[in-house]
Order: sequence, then structure tokens, then C-alpha cells
Amino acid sequence: MLIDPFIRLKRIKEILVHIKIKRYRQELIELARITIHQLNQVREGEERFSLDTKLSQNSEELSEEKLERTIEEIAEEESTLNKKEEEQLADPLYGSPEESQKEDFYGRLEKKEESDDFYKSSESEPFYNSPEEDKKEKRFYF
Repeated sequence: MLIDPFIRLKRIKEILVHIKIKRYRQELIELARITIHQLNQVREGEERFSLDTKLSQNSEELSEEKLERTIEEIAEEESTLNKKEEEQLADPLYGSPEESQKEDFYGRLEKKEESDDFYKSSESEPFYNSPEEDKKEKRFYF
């Protein structure tokens, strides 16, 4: 079933090498596209068929006992994780999340006292002098 499209593609490729007329080349290229599309459909069908057979085999292999065993294992893992989390929270070296200092995006510790507002600065000299002072100094703007 897959051999025929491969042979067809090989022949189209051999013919394309010798044909120079644009119209005929475009027709052959279109035939090649159709053939490739058919190949992809066949491959997808085979993949789906193989996946369906694998899933049916897996579902037959799994029994209720195995499912119950996996559920019990998951429950045990969750309980051990919960115990570890409780131990970490109770550990004085670990500390509680409320007591820990907050870090910003860059890993710096946030301190509200140090972050002053630019417009409420206590500098006596402004950053930019007004245009009236510029006129006194005879500065020209272009």
C-alpha cells in the first residue's frame, strides 16, 4: 500500500529533472503534493491504528488491583510530603513565611524606608533650572 506512492514520487522526481516547461513542471509538482498528502494520511491512519491497539492492550493488562495499588502509593506519598512540610514549618531555623523578608524581582530585599518618592525628594537644588534662569544666562535653545 505504501510502495505505490513512493514509486510514483520517485518517477515524478526523475521526470522533473528533464522537463523545462513551467506549466508541466507545476502540474508534476501538484501531483507530487497530492501523493505526499496521501502518504501522510496513510501514515496518520497507521499511527492511529497502532495507538488504538496499544491502548486496548494496556487497558486489558491493567486490573483493578493494580489501580488500587497505585492509588495507595499516591496516598502514601502525599502523606509523607505533608509530614515533611509540617516538620519544615515547625523547624526554628526554617522560620515562618510571615517572618521572612520579602525579595523583589531581582533578589534584593525590599525596604520601604529606603524607597523614597522622586517628587517628594528633600534636595534643596532642583534637577532642572527653569527657562527664566536660562534667559538670564543667555542660553539659546535650537
